[in-house]
Amino acid sequence: MKIMDEVGSEWSNEQNNLFEYALVNYPDDVVDRWEKIAADVPGKTLEEIKHHYEILVYDIHNIEYGFVPLPDYDSFSKTSNSTKRAIVKRELRLQVFIIGQKMNTSLFNFALLW
Repeated sequence: MKIMDEVGSEWSNEQNNLFEYALVNYPDDVVDRWEKIAADVPGKTLEEIKHHYEILVYDIHNIEYGFVPLPDYDSFSKTSNSTKRAIVKRELRLQVFIIGQKMNTSLFNFALLW
């Protein structure tokens, strides 16, 4: 499964996972944070990394404030079970990611390894 952001940059699951893991490894107070994150995500430029982060922050804001409706899992009836599992797993990881960011605990690291 690949994700396309609005500027047309395609992100693989592996790149997304590396990006999320790098966010944990390089917190806000790390010098040259964005350059280090970009170095950990192959095939992405510094600008793409920053843009992807802005999208993540926007998505988290919308989820937290209830602007994103719960998925209609019935509409996935023609979708393969493995795709359904991947979608549900990604949604759950994002929720745990959000909680971990707020709590700044090992729960955040668990979300990335899951």
